Amino acid sequence: MTISQRILAILEEKNLSQKELSTYAGISPSAISNWKTQKTNPASDKIIKICEFLDVDPYYLLTGDPAPESMIRDDGSTYAQTATPEEVMLLEIFRLLTPVNQGRAIGQLEQIRDQQNKMI
Repeated sequence: MTISQRILAILEEKNLSQKELSTYAGISPSAISNWKTQKTNPASDKIIKICEFLDVDPYYLLTGDPAPESMIRDDGSTYAQTATPEEVMLLEIFRLLTPVNQGRAIGQLEQIRDQQNKMI
């Protein structure tokens, strides 16, 4: 199931309308309609607002699975629930990479972090 299919299924489950989602998340009704007809997915910067509206964890929305124990914080929230749209986008991109390129990406991010720490 795709992200958009999951959103539409949750809307139906919770008896919520596409119009309500549109208003809450600032997404045009035509964009939501396109998720179904053109099999597109929402923009990554809208994921958090969609999750808030649907009252679901971003990890579940993106994967269809409950958050792994390693992502659950002491207060019961998950790291995905507190992720910024930029963090969600990074995760989406990261998961599309091969294992080799994931390692490269981590290495590059560590270099950026180290350079930033030297400047502070």
